[in-house]
Parts: sequence; structure tokens; C-alpha cells
Amino acid sequence: MDPGLSDSSGKISHDHLAVNFKATFFKPAPVRKTFSFRTLSTINIQSFKSDIEASDLLNDQFLATCTDVDKLVDAYTSELSMLLEWRAKLRTKSIILRNDSP
Repeated sequence: MDPGLSDSSGKISHDHLAVNFKATFFKPAPVRKTFSFRTLSTINIQSFKSDIEASDLLNDQFLATCTDVDKLVDAYTSELSMLLEWRAKLRTKSIILRNDSP
């Protein structure tokens, strides 16, 4: 089939040539991303404050016996993490990232 690039004698009449080819493209495999989150907006602040006040963190006897700063930080981290987990559980969600098709 002549795409109109030559004259009737077969001589090429243009400086551009047509190129025909077939290419096979594969869709990339989907990428799955997993992330963790807490729904902090659902926490009742007054209840959370009450939980902290009732914990050992504000107990005078606990504070008097704990003289090492590192142990005190570990105790606060542990207790507050436990209270946070109780009020707003850590949830994990997995999504599939989809590439834009050209």
C-alpha cells in the first residue's frame, strides 16, 4: 500500500517516510500500600482525661519511687500508649495504587 510518499514512477517525493510497527505493552503490576492510623477524632476528651487522672502516672507514691528519668519516660510512654490504644485502636488499611494510563 502506497501512503502517497512516491510519485507514479516509484521515486520518493517527500523527505519523510512512514514507519509501521507493532508494539506490545504490559500493564504494570498493581502496587499495594499498607498504612496504619488512629481515628483520634472519635476520642472523648473528658473520658481520656479521666483515664490519665486515674492511672498510676499521677500517683504521688509512683512519682516518689521512680527517680530514674529514663524509667519515668518509659512508664509514661507505656501507660499513655495503652490508654490511647484503648480509646482509639490502631487500624491498618491496605490500598492498591493504580498508575495513570497514558
